[in-house]
Amino acid sequence: MLSDGLLISKQSAGEFVLESGKRQRGIATLPANHALAERHPEDFERIDRDRHWAGLALIRARQVKELAELPPDGDAILLLLRLALQAQEPCRPVKESWLQGDDWLLAVDAADLANAERTLVGGSLPAPSPFAPTGALAIFAARAIPPGNIGLSGKLARVAAMVLWLGAMALALAGWPASALACGAVAVLAADVFVMMHHLRSRLASVEPARMWHSAVSGVVFAGTTALLMLAPGIGSVAASQLGLPVIALGLAIVCSRASKFRHAAVWNDRALHLAFFAVAAGLGLLNEALVAFSLAATLQLLLQRGD
Repeated sequence: MLSDGLLISKQSAGEFVLESGKRQRGIATLPANHALAERHPEDFERIDRDRHWAGLALIRARQVKELAELPPDGDAILLLLRLALQAQEPCRPVKESWLQGDDWLLAVDAADLANAERTLVGGSLPAPSPFAPTGALAIFAARAIPPGNIGLSGKLARVAAMVLWLGAMALALAGWPASALACGAVAVLAADVFVMMHHLRSRLASVEPARMWHSAVSGVVFAGTTALLMLAPGIGSVAASQLGLPVIALGLAIVCSRASKFRHAAVWNDRALHLAFFAVAAGLGLLNEALVAFSLAATLQLLLQRGD
């Protein structure tokens, strides 16, 4: 049972329901002199002289049958609470640590609710890595978007990524490699935002995220990045042996991102950062040299990992 308007963190609720790995019945209680009980006595029902109900209880389902014998106009939750107390369900005090911050929050204050919303969204997203700056930017963008707009924002990010990819390809074919790669970097960032939106929506809806979306986006990004790098210098001016450089470079980056245990391994999975780097190199006329340097750096990373 959960009192109407009470927001409890997943961790606190889990600790109350499971103790030493086993499910425990019980009625959560607050001291009568606690600030929550004193400020909101109508929400935290008094149990006895020293305790109030804390808004959470795990009781036997068979006690619900007894509601049929009680007046039909009563509050079902409070009646169940009384039935549970009469059945001598154990009362378990809420830990003081749960009552601090937003772990045990009554939905009465707009500022508290906004803060709880930010906490919920932040906890549903992966932690940003300083070694993957554009990936971190996608996470920050997902945090900044109101939860009510997650679905629409994800669709807009997906459309933006597609349009930007088409624009990048057109720029590459037109002979503007630096602009094409820069546009591709923004397209990858939009795709990352879409993935974060989809991940966040899945977590907030308490359903398993669709992994095929992440895999599909990763595959499209890899193929698009490879195509851009092949087209950017101009196929006619590049030797056939050099056309394999993008595949080798990006393949090594994928291996590094999955195999390396170093803290900075996330940098090898930041496709937008890679494209931004290659865009600068293309602007300086050093794209092929940048691809070779990138491949050598990835190879060195793998050798260091193996030696460690």
